Amino acid sequence: MDSAELLVALAAGVLTFFSPCAFAMFPAYLAYLIGLRPSGRSPVKAGALAGILAGASASLTLFAIGIASSLTLSQLMELHHYAQLATSLALLGLGAALLAGVKVAVPFSVSFLRRRGGFYTLSVIYGVAYALVSLSCSLPVFAVVVAVASTRGGVVGAATALLAYVAGLSAPMVVVAVVAVMSREAVAELSGRVLRHVGKLSGLLLLVAGAYMLLQCLQWQL
Repeated sequence: MDSAELLVALAAGVLTFFSPCAFAMFPAYLAYLIGLRPSGRSPVKAGALAGILAGASASLTLFAIGIASSLTLSQLMELHHYAQLATSLALLGLGAALLAGVKVAVPFSVSFLRRRGGFYTLSVIYGVAYALVSLSCSLPVFAVVVAVASTRGGVVGAATALLAYVAGLSAPMVVVAVVAVMSREAVAELSGRVLRHVGKLSGLLLLVAGAYMLLQCLQWQL
């Protein structure tokens, strides 16, 4: 896998973390978790631990979904190169829609998740919830990673792309968790600046990935 594909997957992970559907609830839920922190741990250490646990569980959730999706799509691409052409055109279409301001969202129900348990259990459950809720807004971005992973062939290639993706998701989760404990106002200011640009940044990423895949497909045909 080349560096361009890794950067695309990494950027997709960062954009997924800042998904408006999930990021808006991050500071409030984190404050709830900090209230349950183990005795002897400072709020900052508890925030870092909550970020690590939530980031790990969110990453594992999306990694599992991504592996299953990418392997299925890769089998379709092996059957016919038109599947890769259709995927690249779909990414280009979604990217253009997002840049034009179209809202692309899919409802996900997480009603089965409840605030039950202690600090560690809830941190893990919250990570799973964050992953599922974020997909309701960032499903097109997640599709980029699945598409990139599908072009690599085999489990190792798909896993490499998805590992870059979950690194982009989990790293800022830990950093923002620590910052939120120190200053919730700073997180509110950050969210105000970032969230209004997430849609267009996602659209740009989709266009780049779609164009890259289309170029690969055309070169293969030639």
